[in-house]
Amino acid sequence: MGNQMKRFLTVLIAILVATSGVFTFNTSASAASGTKKTVQVVEKTTYINAKADPKTKRLKQAKKGEKYEHLGWTTGKGYAKGAYKVKVGNKTGYISAKATKLVNPPKKSAPKKVAPKKTTAEKPVSNSSKIKVSKASGTYIVTATSLNVRSGNNTKYKSIGQLKKNKQVTITGKTSNNWYQIKHNGKIGYVSGSYLKVKTTSKPASKKPAPKPKAPAKNPSNSNKFKVNTKDMVKLNVKAISQRPELPTGCEIVAFTMMVNHQGGKGAKVTKTQMANEMPRSSDPNKGFIGNPYNSSGVAIYPPGLKKMTTKYTGSYKNMTGSSLKQFRTQLKSGKAIVMWGKFVYWNINMSHAVTLTGYDSKGFYFVDPQDGKNKYLTDSQLAYHYNQLGKRALSY
Repeated sequence: MGNQMKRFLTVLIAILVATSGVFTFNTSASAASGTKKTVQVVEKTTYINAKADPKTKRLKQAKKGEKYEHLGWTTGKGYAKGAYKVKVGNKTGYISAKATKLVNPPKKSAPKKVAPKKTTAEKPVSNSSKIKVSKASGTYIVTATSLNVRSGNNTKYKSIGQLKKNKQVTITGKTSNNWYQIKHNGKIGYVSGSYLKVKTTSKPASKKPAPKPKAPAKNPSNSNKFKVNTKDMVKLNVKAISQRPELPTGCEIVAFTMMVNHQGGKGAKVTKTQMANEMPRSSDPNKGFIGNPYNSSGVAIYPPGLKKMTTKYTGSYKNMTGSSLKQFRTQLKSGKAIVMWGKFVYWNINMSHAVTLTGYDSKGFYFVDPQDGKNKYLTDSQLAYHYNQLGKRALSY
């Protein structure tokens, strides 16, 4: 009896241990099923550093499309837009916020409950007083061999008559499901539009009046530079260009490219990458571009740094730093675009940026934003706010 009891206890313990392992596994799996924010790489390549400084040890090369668990954000050292703290394996590192974007986890929505449809035997409907009919008129021809005229706008309504093929009918209204309202034997009826066609009538060809001679342009030399040129409004015919994806930090040279493209001459057909390659480099933004506009290391270049290129492609150079909004309007009125520096908010970060001013009206200014290559508008006070934040810098010719 003692040996049997021992065997029983041994088997029971083994079952409990096995069952315990299953429950433990399920519990841990359930606890890990959370959702967190991630940081996704948007540039071709960048690096994850051990500290919030791109000069520190590199933990990993991150490629476009890769995602990492988001742990926080810091201004860091040497980052134009700060850096995200991310998880890399069992370590933590820092990655440029300019080369990435923050991705929120998808929200889970509760499944919608669908009430079961009630099925009832179909019966002819006779009450058509609630049918919504919009205004319509015209003469139509029946295309079916025999077309039922019903008391309502679908086949559930009873038939009140029939129309033979090629019969002409005059419609008095139309419903949302392509049925037409007509008068049939003194009653209002409805026929399906699927079996009607519009009656066409041939009209004699009419002579087109001779085109009026076009009035000569007021300013032939500048006529192709303007979309609108009136007393209170100017819109220049500037081709919009986006800095992305090739030049993520090259807003200044892309804004410059739009300006010289519009001017014509030597700059009429130059590309943004051609200009980026020709742009001088320097540690002083008044002499050249700091960093590389093709990646997140790019910082800035100011009007004096573009003097030589402006003169080469437009024939002149005009540093409009410190100019008033009235002076901007005068320059645009003369048919010349302007590159304006300022601070703009992207990804919740107030950063240095450059745009191309392309026109104005009595209340504000039109411009192209190289960030996405779109035409936009700001009021006078809004534009002044951005312009004043970065030393009121501007460039034209």
